[in-house]
Amino acid sequence: MKLILQSTLRSLGITEKYAGFSLAVTAISLCFERPSRLRSVTKEVYWETAELHGCNRSDVERNIRTVIHHAWKVNRPGLQALSEYPLLAPPSVSDFLQIMVSHLKKAMLPIQGTNAG
Repeated sequence: MKLILQSTLRSLGITEKYAGFSLAVTAISLCFERPSRLRSVTKEVYWETAELHGCNRSDVERNIRTVIHHAWKVNRPGLQALSEYPLLAPPSVSDFLQIMVSHLKKAMLPIQGTNAG
């Protein structure tokens, strides 16, 4: 799952050179593991991600927002293709997390189906 996530982020122009890359990977992974976190991004996801990375909640939000805006600037069609609805502006952090979790679920279906037999 993590490799698919990292590859998807790179395809959007979000690379390891951005502090938000590892923060986004962690935040998306947390939401993938427990989708109910998507209803409480500020209280759960930002805090848990900050704790895991030794930074504060506002750093998490700011750095993820930065990579979202970068993706919007360098690969808007790619970001829009991942979304299940039209994007007229860069998505919010919580919308971006939802988009990425939905994408991962779809990407993991063939893998899970292979291992199920």
